[in-house]
Amino acid sequence: MTKAGELALAVIVDGIATDPLNKEAAAMAGYESIGHTELLQELSGASIVPTRLMAKNLRVVHLTTHRSLRVTCD
Repeated sequence: MTKAGELALAVIVDGIATDPLNKEAAAMAGYESIGHTELLQELSGASIVPTRLMAKNLRVVHLTTHRSLRVTCD
């Protein structure tokens, strides 16, 4: 994941695709970020990183990412 992000930041690739991330394994490997979006945000230094899903004419942007409603609404 971080290599793909580095290649995208260096404009060596135009985009990246991701598969499900095993958060337990990532935590055991020392990653503190909780998902793809957060890992790429940390890598790029971006202040906001919306997740966008696309299918044919449908475009969806998440309002929250990997957060429970209880945490989000507090």
